Amino acid sequence: MKKHIILALIVAIFSASLTGCVMFFAGNQMQKKEQEGEGMSISSLFSSKEKETEVHFVSIKNIVITLNSGTGKDVNTEGYEHYLLLDLALTASNEELANKVESAIPLIQSSTVNLLTNMNYSDIRSMSVVELRQKLLDEYKKAYEELKMTVTFNDVLISKMVFQ
Repeated sequence: MKKHIILALIVAIFSASLTGCVMFFAGNQMQKKEQEGEGMSISSLFSSKEKETEVHFVSIKNIVITLNSGTGKDVNTEGYEHYLLLDLALTASNEELANKVESAIPLIQSSTVNLLTNMNYSDIRSMSVVELRQKLLDEYKKAYEELKMTVTFNDVLISKMVFQ
């Protein structure tokens, strides 16, 4: 039994030594070729080949909306004024489009107010952030279409959502 353990240990040490030698010489060869301008760099093995996409964010802060208490699902909220504070960010793929998004901020704010003031507090409260984000995105695209404008943003992000 001891012979098997000693043999296994010798094989493991030999394998590790052989692997280390191969890696050492291969690394030296790659480094030499890189310095000569012929090969690829070692760091390129670990770097991404995809080009990083450019994203510009346009912030719209402190959109305050009075929510309709109505006769929603939650009886406890009836008759109370409710408010929603939103901070949004719209994404654009370049600086020129980001500038166009900035010039359309009043349209975005108006569309947000139009959409949310017609909804019940309890309905909005029960929505997930993803659902609300999609409703806002659809509303913004509709507003752009009504004015025959080209949509200049890619996505809308909700960075703050406070109910009162």
